[in-house]
Amino acid sequence: MKPYAIVTGGFGRNAGMDLANSALAEYLLGAGNEVHLVAHKVDGPLASHALARLHLVPRPLHSTALGAPLLDFTGRYVGRQTSRRNGRVVVNGGNCRFGDVNWMHYVHAAYKRVSKASLGYRLKSRLFNAHALRIERENLLRSRVVIANSNKTRDEVILHYGASPERVHTIYIGIDPEEFCPANAIQRRALREELGWPLNRPVMLFVGSLADRLKGFDTLLSAWRAVSRAPGWEGLLKVVGSGAELPLFRRAVDEDGLGAHVSFLGFRTDVARLMRAADGLVSPTRYDSFGLNVLEALCTGLPTLVSRQAGVSERYPPDFADLLLDDPEDVGTLAQELQRWQKDVETLRARMLPLSEKLRQYSWHDMAKEMVRVIDVA
Repeated sequence: MKPYAIVTGGFGRNAGMDLANSALAEYLLGAGNEVHLVAHKVDGPLASHALARLHLVPRPLHSTALGAPLLDFTGRYVGRQTSRRNGRVVVNGGNCRFGDVNWMHYVHAAYKRVSKASLGYRLKSRLFNAHALRIERENLLRSRVVIANSNKTRDEVILHYGASPERVHTIYIGIDPEEFCPANAIQRRALREELGWPLNRPVMLFVGSLADRLKGFDTLLSAWRAVSRAPGWEGLLKVVGSGAELPLFRRAVDEDGLGAHVSFLGFRTDVARLMRAADGLVSPTRYDSFGLNVLEALCTGLPTLVSRQAGVSERYPPDFADLLLDDPEDVGTLAQELQRWQKDVETLRARMLPLSEKLRQYSWHDMAKEMVRVIDVA
C-alpha cells in the first residue's frame, strides 16, 4: 500500500474541513494505507490508529496566522518524504505549498469578505486573505490534480486561477447518514422538551460563522425583524455560531426588542440534535463553495432556504428550486419566504423526506472512495 499525507488545520468533527479530511483519512487507514496527518490538532480515534503517523504543528498564541507558516513548512517536509516513497500528498487550498493533490474547500479570489468588527480584526483578516490568495494561486498552478467540492468551486478555480479544466474534478461532500436523519414526531417532541423549546412554535435554525457578513446573517436578521412585526408571526430563530460580529448582532437584537424571537446559542457540538428538533434552516449566504450545514439540514429532513450562490444548491433537484434564494441581499423576498415557511411548515417537511433519503445515500465513505479513485489515476 502506498503512503498518503494529508495537510490540514485539524482532523475532527467540529468544522466542515476538519470533518471532510477526517473522513478521507479514515477511509485510507481502513484500506490499509499508512497515512501521515499534518495538522494543528488530531481528535478522536485517528490519533491512536496503528497506521496513522501524527505530525502535530504548534499554533503560537492560538493564532491561525502564526501557525500557518509552520503548517506549510511541516507539510512540505512530510510531503517530500511521502513522495519519495511514491505516495500522494493532499493539501487544502493554500495551506501548504506542495504540488500534488489540492482539495479546494474555499476560493479566496471568488469573494471579498466584508466585516463591521473591530479595525484590528479587519486588518488582520485582510492580510491573511491576501496571503491565502497568493499561495492558492501558486499551489493550484503546480498541482497534478485539483478536487473541487462543487461545480461552482470548479468553475471558480478555472476562472480565477487559470487551472487546466482537465485537472479539476468535482467531488461533492459526503454525510453521516446515521447522525443526520429525520426525527419522527415523538422524537422531535422529546428533543424540544430537553432543549426547553416550545412545542407550539416553529423553530428556524441559522448555522454558520458570525465573523463577518459572508453567511448573510445581517440579511436574515433584517428579514426576521420584518416578519416578527407581522400579525400572526410565531416563529423562533435559533442562531448557532460565533465570531467577531456576534456582539454587534446581539446588540441589534436587544435594541430592536427581538429577544423573544431570536436566541444566540453560540458554538455547539450537537448540531445534529438541534436540527432534529427544529422545523427549518435558512442560509442566505453571499458566498459558499459548498455549505455542509445545508446538506446536513436537508439530510435531517428540514425545509432549507439557501442562496443560489452556495455550491450546495447544486444538490437541489429542479422541483425544489423554490427554496433557493436568488439574491442574498433581498430582505423583502427572504421575509416572504419565511412567512411561507411558517404557513406551510408541515407540508414542506413531508415534501423534504424523499430528498433526505436520496442525499443520505452518499456518505463520507462514498466521497473518500471517489476521491482516491480520481487521485490514483492522476
